[in-house]
Amino acid sequence: MVKISQQTLKIIILKKILILTFLNIILNQNFNYQPGDWFMFIQPGSINCITETSSNVMFGTDNGIFYQDKFNYEINYDSYNSNELQSKKIHHIIYDKNTDYYWLVNEDGINYKASISKYWNVIPFYKISINSPFQIINIGYNSESIWIKTDFGIIPLNRYNGSRESLDLFNEIEWGSSKIQLDEKIDLFNYNFNDSWLISNDKIYNTKNNLEYHPIVMYKNTFGETWVGTSSGLVFYGKYGWLNPYYLGMAHNNITEIYFDNQNTWWFGESYLRNNYNKNIFGQNFLNSGNIFLSSWNENENIWEYYYSNESLSIKNTDINKILRHNSKVYLGTMKGILVLDIIERSWKNISKDLNDEAIWDLIIIDNSLLVATARGINEISLLENIVIPNKNSFLDEFNNKEIYKFILEDQILYVSFSGGLAKIDFINEDINYISNKRIKDFQINQNRIFINDSKIYQIIAENKLKPYNLILDKGFDFCVSEEFIWTFTKNELYLYNMKKNIDWSYDYSDGIYGDFIYTLDCDDQWIWFSTNKGVFYYNWGVYHK
Repeated sequence: MVKISQQTLKIIILKKILILTFLNIILNQNFNYQPGDWFMFIQPGSINCITETSSNVMFGTDNGIFYQDKFNYEINYDSYNSNELQSKKIHHIIYDKNTDYYWLVNEDGINYKASISKYWNVIPFYKISINSPFQIINIGYNSESIWIKTDFGIIPLNRYNGSRESLDLFNEIEWGSSKIQLDEKIDLFNYNFNDSWLISNDKIYNTKNNLEYHPIVMYKNTFGETWVGTSSGLVFYGKYGWLNPYYLGMAHNNITEIYFDNQNTWWFGESYLRNNYNKNIFGQNFLNSGNIFLSSWNENENIWEYYYSNESLSIKNTDINKILRHNSKVYLGTMKGILVLDIIERSWKNISKDLNDEAIWDLIIIDNSLLVATARGINEISLLENIVIPNKNSFLDEFNNKEIYKFILEDQILYVSFSGGLAKIDFINEDINYISNKRIKDFQINQNRIFINDSKIYQIIAENKLKPYNLILDKGFDFCVSEEFIWTFTKNELYLYNMKKNIDWSYDYSDGIYGDFIYTLDCDDQWIWFSTNKGVFYYNWGVYHK
């Protein structure tokens, strides 16, 4: 038998601990996030239930919990109470003021927790002898218990641990405001709306966009306030018989273009083309439908604005490929020219005449001109007159009949990616230098380094003629670079790669990413923001990686 000294044994144990620690880091890449590390804008879907706390009115929706702050009336997504729910579709919700507990019903069962707790406790349906959430009609509470109203009777549950109890039914149960049943109606004829809204049978009708909204849940409190939730995510709120419409955050989910302007306003656009990769899928039906195709959120004031596809004849297409703001004008690059929105007047203009092609991929401002990347060359537009300037920079004719993908302005030099490669343009000297003849749709410049993407991410090595490209990552669609870090994605997973240390991390549903597809992303040295088919997400990544 070989004897091992205590010192050797300590070394072996220490090595094992280090190995296990390393494996734990590798296998558990997710962090213990704090409130505020992640937040999101998502479309609520149907408003199914409403409850009230001392400080908030809470809305249970198809996509989680939203709340309205009762002091400043701001409406936000409740990430703290929603993120730990496996299923985000909320059928019933109620706040028990006697215990300071939340109770809700989703696809997984009956969930409950203390308001200060982060994690939910789940009671599976079979524990109360039911098969699905659709068998639950409502949920309520009194001083004795929590009460579950089902198709076959009322079930009492312990208000602290959720165990089933044997109690007689009390009359003073406070029931939640849940989605009406098929044979029920919400009477709104005694309420007043502004000029653009009408009551028609069981519907609320908007005369501006010709859309109908179906009220399915109503909540009233003792202070004369009323909330009405609809099947499409719109909420009506008011006092003393007057109701006004409010969207709970995003009015649409499939965001494919995100832009942050110099007025602290975020702009969100949607493209049928980029969602479906089919140029023929767009049709006149979407224009006529009056759907929201563009929205904005002022970060400082928490104010949303929504823009409808049928509010102007100038809106010929709503496939937004690029958003750019200049003073009070917002320029949208679409598949049928450039849409110009005057924010102050809320008026629209379409610029398509004299463009090389109507398909617009990118926009950038140089001096008093707007440079336009089209499917067949570069055009220049006067920002003063909003018209195409013919032959102002004739040396740009070199790009005619070539598809232009992207612009980046760096140190007064314009970098252009196009079907023929990557070039840089010196406008002062009217000089064009070609960096690469490789077809490049997407590229980034960071710390004088040029990175390109064609489903794999490379760095251009200009001084090495034999090996001009250095492979960085063998995967990725859209990407962004911050110092030594690269963010990219595949389908519904984010990837972060440290080029200097050769370490990578992956982010998925367990971190807070909802949705089946990621469309686009961008980042700075502190935050990354990206869009999915379930909304727009923001992550404070600098806290954990910088």
